[in-house]
Amino acid sequence: MSSITALIPTFNREHQVRGCLESVKWADRILVVDSYSTDGTLDVCREYTDHIYQHEYVNSKTQKNWALQFVTTEWVVQIDSDERVEPALADEIRQVISTAPQEDGFWILIKNLIWGRYVPWPRRYACVQIRLFRANKGRWADRAVHARVEGISRTGELHSAIVHHDVEDISEELAQFADQVVHWEYKELVRKGIKWHWWDVALRPVAIFLLNYLWRGGWRNGFRGYYLSAWRAVYSFLVYTKLYQEEVNRGVR
Repeated sequence: MSSITALIPTFNREHQVRGCLESVKWADRILVVDSYSTDGTLDVCREYTDHIYQHEYVNSKTQKNWALQFVTTEWVVQIDSDERVEPALADEIRQVISTAPQEDGFWILIKNLIWGRYVPWPRRYACVQIRLFRANKGRWADRAVHARVEGISRTGELHSAIVHHDVEDISEELAQFADQVVHWEYKELVRKGIKWHWWDVALRPVAIFLLNYLWRGGWRNGFRGYYLSAWRAVYSFLVYTKLYQEEVNRGVR
């Protein structure tokens, strides 16, 4: 019978990681890759597994690809510390890998919760990602933030979902955004050789808000949909503002 490892990256998630670990207790092995947490995260993790490795965080891709060297099972399912595997998904994963499938990876729906409620709109906010794959096949793509798995040619799709507790505390969201996401995203633009243009801060955010709130149906989810649409617009504005600042620092502007 095929075996599976649940791979969980962590950093200062003592209040969220227990729920994540509880949801993957069915896995043959739980592997935690931690970015030197300073809170009680590792104390919680040690209640569930001895397979804990620490590695200085560079970016999403590097961290998870580094951890794959410690996976000794045929299959791996990657779960973030603020996510939960639905019981139905756990059953589905165990069933599908037990049949020796031809597929090397499977797309899984990510249900994003905003203040405790599932938000299917705007469209594309509820997304699918390859999270279950053969450990000797998949690797995370070369992207600083929100890296996706690549190298999987034969894929299938599962019906149940991973639940992502995306926004629970706006203060935590803003802190993570300021310290991590803006930095990673603008670095990604620099890596791709993208230059700043005035429309990136004047027109792009407006277009993003209208696209998500009106065209993709954010209005269907009340304030949660409005928040997400506005957040994506602000997100873009600040990333490109950071890019402008970097060009000023380099003497380009």
